[in-house]
Amino acid sequence: YKQNITFPITLNNLTYISLELNHFDFDDFELLAKDLFHNLQVLSLYASLRIEYLDANRWQNLILSHIPNLIIFDFQYNYRTDIEKYSMSNYENLIKNFTTPFWIERQWFFSSQHSFGYSANNFLFFSVKPYKRATFRLSGIIEEKSNFDSVHHIEIYNTHAINKCTNYFPNTTKLSFTGEWAPIRDLIDSSVPCIIALKQQLTEIVVEDVPVYFMDLVKLLSVAVNLKRLQFDLLSIDEINPATIQQDAVFQLVSKTNVVKDLTLKCRSSLEKVELLLVLCPRLQHFELHYDFTSFLTSLMRLILSKTNNNNHHLSSLCFIEEADETKENLKMVIKNDKLLDDYMVECIDKKVYVWW
Repeated sequence: YKQNITFPITLNNLTYISLELNHFDFDDFELLAKDLFHNLQVLSLYASLRIEYLDANRWQNLILSHIPNLIIFDFQYNYRTDIEKYSMSNYENLIKNFTTPFWIERQWFFSSQHSFGYSANNFLFFSVKPYKRATFRLSGIIEEKSNFDSVHHIEIYNTHAINKCTNYFPNTTKLSFTGEWAPIRDLIDSSVPCIIALKQQLTEIVVEDVPVYFMDLVKLLSVAVNLKRLQFDLLSIDEINPATIQQDAVFQLVSKTNVVKDLTLKCRSSLEKVELLLVLCPRLQHFELHYDFTSFLTSLMRLILSKTNNNNHHLSSLCFIEEADETKENLKMVIKNDKLLDDYMVECIDKKVYVWW
């Protein structure tokens, strides 16, 4: 049984949307488009695992009937040829339908190639010229275009993709690493400086799925001196002695010079890690923790809000994600019992607990 999806709202001012859809039926996407995309001008879509997204005739009917104002169609579809049901010829027969007059008149052109870093059976069907992207997914595409001035965010999905890249992105300010890739120290020394202005431009880095080693973070901050926001899934301090690391000359220099103001640590936190991060990033203004902090919440608040702690006098907001209501009450109790703050606010917003002071 398949339940129809309805959207009892109207978004008359929606002109741009960016979506990443895996295991999301095209039937449901059509319902979404029919209800909400009437005034859409830019559609950026990454999809996989549903071959219906390669039905060019279905796309044409949907766009003509329900997305009539669409100007930019930025489409990427990841597919595999080792699935018995669909052979390479199946995909080729579908893809050739994206070359009809409907697509050519709108200057919506496409290409297909192997996705570097994945299995030999992984391919990517993707949009090419003539429009500008603000976000570029670096997953193995080699484009002829030599000017990427419009790209401000690069998503890197594997080491092979970045090593194969011959393009330069002069205005990129954000890097996101997802999936399998080499340690940050290797990328800093070799690949990344070849595609972006690492030292001058970069202000934000997001690393998902794999650990970042603490000394790699220190090295990163010594090179990318304008970084203001960091987000990590995992931060490992296993390779260092926390008692001596603060005496390291590079650590001390980075602590004095880095301008990190916003830091998010998503899991496997510890009081020891937080204490090191506060010393490393003394200009921090906002700190966010996701999960694995309950066991040391009381000690954490005492550390951060202690009047004798000189490492975080710029810090003015915290955010926690885990059992919001319980966390909120625990925070209020700790602050009150230990008299940590006089003027503050604790609020639950969208399953997150915020503390401002």
